[in-house]
Amino acid sequence: MSPIEPTKGRTLVDPLFGEVRYDGKGSWSGSAAFAPIADTVSVLIAADETGPTEAHREAFRELTRRYTAMSAEIAVALFALYSPHAKESPAGRFPRASSPEEMSELVILDWLLVEDGTRVLLGYGFVEGSGWDDAMFTVKIENWVVTGESLDD
Repeated sequence: MSPIEPTKGRTLVDPLFGEVRYDGKGSWSGSAAFAPIADTVSVLIAADETGPTEAHREAFRELTRRYTAMSAEIAVALFALYSPHAKESPAGRFPRASSPEEMSELVILDWLLVEDGTRVLLGYGFVEGSGWDDAMFTVKIENWVVTGESLDD
């Protein structure tokens, strides 16, 4: 029998992220207002049992400041991840996107993971009704450089 992690399920109220819950394994989860998309987004913070740090908060603030300017780079990364799948798809099975601009209209930011002050992962899915509801794109932003990381289904 494995020992029960005493801090699992513990919550705290962070000054930026609001109420977050610890999973007992090194991450906190919650949701936070994300102004660039005018909505809240699910947030994961890679942190020990003491909670999010000022480096996590500053990375989130900086992402908020830079997100709109980085949108074109993010769209290029998403399109690069998607293009091979779209080409292999039978006609009409997957959403149609022939450019990064079209791609950006088909996806929505579902979650973000703040790993530290220099690395953030963004998770995107297709908008509802697009035809590939379980696709999940991951885009990495490290030292403010955007890279497409994965497309899973």
